[in-house]
Amino acid sequence: MATPESVGVSSERLKRLDAAMKTLVDSGKLAGAVTVLTRHGKTVNVTVNGRKDIRKPDLLDRDSIFRIYSMTKPVTGVAMMMLFEEGCGGSTIRCRSLCPSLPSCRSTSARTPMAR
Repeated sequence: MATPESVGVSSERLKRLDAAMKTLVDSGKLAGAVTVLTRHGKTVNVTVNGRKDIRKPDLLDRDSIFRIYSMTKPVTGVAMMMLFEEGCGGSTIRCRSLCPSLPSCRSTSARTPMAR
């Protein structure tokens, strides 16, 4: 496992991530979470919090298996982070420039709510 600074990750911000995940578990919003941070092919941090099932005492393991019902948001989020990291993203980018097959795609912000 690499040190955070050796791959350009802030140890201080990593501590905040770990604390935020622990808070979500401790407050009961999540039964448990396994957080893995990898950068440049090197694992920087693995944190395990909580239980496999909120109704049972079995604790999560580093290699616990999860059932994920919807992958749309995580996959889209990772794709957007990759585009942003490559300099192709940001709040001013037009959807059409990334995916020409979606000519009527619109984006929204807190100031301009989408029409229903």
